[in-house]
Amino acid sequence: MHTLDDDAAALPALGSPKLQPDAATLDALAELASIDCQIYEIAAHFRVPVAVLKDFLSDAPEARAAIKRGYEEGTARLSQVCATHERAKPAKRQNERSHNLRTAG
Repeated sequence: MHTLDDDAAALPALGSPKLQPDAATLDALAELASIDCQIYEIAAHFRVPVAVLKDFLSDAPEARAAIKRGYEEGTARLSQVCATHERAKPAKRQNERSHNLRTAG
């Protein structure tokens, strides 16, 4: 015979969603941090309240390390892009000066 207890057992447990420090979660944390996502954006990605993400980060040192690693990787990539852009600028300016000198007379 089917009872209400059977129905209740089939439902997910009530309460806040939980995050687990598994490889997929840690990789996602690092990737989101590397593109400079804020805490509320990371929480939205995982579909959890910010408070749940903050609790997870305070309880899981490997999650904090993943976020730190991601922010550092993102900063390093941005530094590389800026350095490449800065190295390209003087050559462009030199070409502009040469062009201006040739067309000025």
